[in-house]
Amino acid sequence: MAMSELKQRLLKIELAKIGFPDAVYNAECGFIQIDPVDYRMPKVYNNGDIGYGSEYDILVKEQINPIVKMVNEIVAAWERGSNNPVEDVSKFRILNEYNGVVLAARDDSELGFGHGFEFVTWRYTLDREGFEHGNYTTDYETAKEDFATRSGLIDKSKMFSETQLKVIHQGLVKLGCEGDLSVDDMQELDMAMRKVERIIPKIIHHEIMENHELALDDGLFLGERH
Repeated sequence: MAMSELKQRLLKIELAKIGFPDAVYNAECGFIQIDPVDYRMPKVYNNGDIGYGSEYDILVKEQINPIVKMVNEIVAAWERGSNNPVEDVSKFRILNEYNGVVLAARDDSELGFGHGFEFVTWRYTLDREGFEHGNYTTDYETAKEDFATRSGLIDKSKMFSETQLKVIHQGLVKLGCEGDLSVDDMQELDMAMRKVERIIPKIIHHEIMENHELALDDGLFLGERH
């Protein structure tokens, strides 16, 4: 099955952000080539599968996986989204709605603004004939978090910021290096660290880059992970 123009475009935009501006779509094989010259580099297929097969993949795997997941989610949300009834912002499609708050998106390919998406969260006016207090962003994850907290789906006071999570992770690493924990406590500690790393994959990516001498040592060693 051929990859849609929308998915191709969004994948190329996101891949360019992590240092792969030359990614191309191979129509014959139906995948995005991360690097059109080095065929050992990963390839992204329409169904979300990623083809790995070289010693260099470890440098990009932790970055590519979340990008592919995010783009697939955006495309699916866009395709099932509904038309916007508010004429002034009719180019924004409604992706989700809860408790008087909407999450909407606009495909900027027709406007020449980088050909990505712009996202916004709005609150309906009292008469529900318009929107007010829009928070705009081109970052999908930021828009989702804003929608979740503005609509009340998530209590913002119970959330940690990225900076706070990084500090927590550093504390967990140092605690694990002390070596005074029981086996059970070490398992719980490892589970907590993995959870933070899934939320902020940049932590692991930095460690990988350090190991290949492509980034400065931040003073932390995550140890063997299985």
